[in-house]
Amino acid sequence: MREAAAVNAAAWNHQALSAGNPDGQTVGRLELTQYPGHGPGIELLGDVKGLRVVELGCGRGHNLAALAAAGAYCVGVDIAAEQIRWARAAWPHINFYAADALDYLADAPPADLYLSIFGAVGLCEPGLLLRVLATTLHPQARLIFATPDPGWLADRSGWLSSPGGRQFPVRRWPLTLPQWLGQIEEAGLMACGHLVVDQPGTQQPCTMIVTVERRPAGGRPC
Repeated sequence: MREAAAVNAAAWNHQALSAGNPDGQTVGRLELTQYPGHGPGIELLGDVKGLRVVELGCGRGHNLAALAAAGAYCVGVDIAAEQIRWARAAWPHINFYAADALDYLADAPPADLYLSIFGAVGLCEPGLLLRVLATTLHPQARLIFATPDPGWLADRSGWLSSPGGRQFPVRRWPLTLPQWLGQIEEAGLMACGHLVVDQPGTQQPCTMIVTVERRPAGGRPC
């Protein structure tokens, strides 16, 4: 396992073990920010009925449960085996894999929509992951990722706090929006839209949401 992947797997496994039992079958809202109920939800994705959706860094699978309820065929991938164990218990109708996103993408069937909501995008080396996705995305496929604004993370970027208050080291790439757009272009992809969401009741950004497509020959606009 890659060094960053091993560090992150250990942190999120500890978090999962500290979080208690799976929280059941209640399907909630698709959450794209750090604040439940804040910012855009499933409407940002458009109609997902019949689409194959893969979430890279799915955690306990709550967002995939919302997408499955909307008619998507969902697959969840997470490096933390404890997160996947609980996701499988809570959502048995969804396929979950305990794997590094890069390893999963190496031989997985193609998907129509790839999601990373505080997941693999930002927790894997950006150039490497985006280059793999550039070869994985079919012409109609999209990647939508949400990642914390570096200012929101501040000195928390190197740590993950568990529900019990313990801190575990993590490996992140806390890029700014211009840096992400540059990485996307360098990988041969196109950013077709981006949104910066502020923290509730403030003008301080918390989340960057970016939509990415494969760059076709000739470089047509999205």
